[in-house]
Amino acid sequence: MSKKIAQADIPQESLLFRCSGFMFRLGLALEIFEEVRPFGVLFADLFFLVSLILLLCSKERSLLVSRGSGVMAASALILSRILVSGVMTGSALKVIILFGAFAPLALAHSRDLWRNLRYLVAGVTVNCAIAIISAWFWPGIVKMLAVNPTVTDIGQQSGRYAGLSGHPNSLGISAALAVLVAVGLLLHAKGEGLRIGTYLQILICLMGAVLSNSRTFFVALLPPLLILVFWRRLSFKRVVRLSFGLICLLWLSWVAIDHVFPSAAGSYMERLGDTSASDEANQGRLLTASLALLEISQKPIWGWGPEHLGEAGMVYLPGEADFEPVHVVFLHYWYAEGILGAVGFALLFVLPVVGMFRILRNSHAESMKEASRLGICACVCIFISSNLHPLFAVRHLFMPLFVFAGILTLNPRRSQERTLLSLSQDALRKRARLDVSDNQNAATL
Repeated sequence: MSKKIAQADIPQESLLFRCSGFMFRLGLALEIFEEVRPFGVLFADLFFLVSLILLLCSKERSLLVSRGSGVMAASALILSRILVSGVMTGSALKVIILFGAFAPLALAHSRDLWRNLRYLVAGVTVNCAIAIISAWFWPGIVKMLAVNPTVTDIGQQSGRYAGLSGHPNSLGISAALAVLVAVGLLLHAKGEGLRIGTYLQILICLMGAVLSNSRTFFVALLPPLLILVFWRRLSFKRVVRLSFGLICLLWLSWVAIDHVFPSAAGSYMERLGDTSASDEANQGRLLTASLALLEISQKPIWGWGPEHLGEAGMVYLPGEADFEPVHVVFLHYWYAEGILGAVGFALLFVLPVVGMFRILRNSHAESMKEASRLGICACVCIFISSNLHPLFAVRHLFMPLFVFAGILTLNPRRSQERTLLSLSQDALRKRARLDVSDNQNAATL
């Protein structure tokens, strides 16, 4: 009887909440599949929507107003400018759905952080595998799997492969985050089987990144990866082993791509070598950034309106043979929403990172510190990526940010659950001692 009472005191998740979490994780895995749009809607959004409905119907619906992460405060600033303007279509609608619906959903399901991250890495790995297959022996696989694609030359653009992500840089950015998270999973994993599987995922993501020819991949990955590997109390042997493993995987992926598709490896080396201010593509980016700052200076407080989100610095670039906007997402929000959008976007990164540093300073559980280190490094990776490609409302850039920010909402609840569990175990032990004492007294009598 005491055991049943003790178990009843421990908070139990409802079946609807568990189903909602599973649908949310499927959405995380599919968020990089930008060219799979049944009914014209991003495939991942359908899973996020079902997850949200299930959560609203569950007893855990109060988790949608989770506090402490800073995401809701930043989202409120971003959404306030849109609500005041009354614009509810186009790019503004995408922002409303992302920050108004999916951000609270991600915070509500952040309690299963490591499981969420495994689904995230698995989804990117599958997309990279599709890019490898399309470059190796089956070019038509991307067109066969795509549903209502938004680009014409889907899967391959000028020798750069994108899988189902829609753009090679999108695949490179996702691969960078996936490799970083996979390294974090390696440091967290206990079983040998999980480690082998994670190493294989890293290898596939590295090969996909090389095929994408994305320079953003290395720029966004290297700084946070170095921080993650050396910013912890690890034995020298373990650091050397992990570093050696990553170097071997990078070398193996490069050799494999060079053997199967040598032109891709050669073009990637050429692109990396051309990375300088004199490069034509970089000159175009500097031009769009200068134009965006000039436009922002005309309306720095109120902005040009949410309906113009994504148009900052728009200019025709002969090298691209198309109109291109500025590649800095921060400038897009400042241009469209004024100071509210600029401050809100900056707080999306500042508040979670500050909170995670607070966790590291305080005496929290080691698992929380480990998650916070990975979260800070992921925020650095996402921030760099957001300033190198115009992705102002994409799921594969912001949903992982929300998931990591949800770490800050776990402390009170997890502490309460640990307290209840400790009290329940103490009650069970006390009851067991009483039963033993009664049995001894009865035997004596």
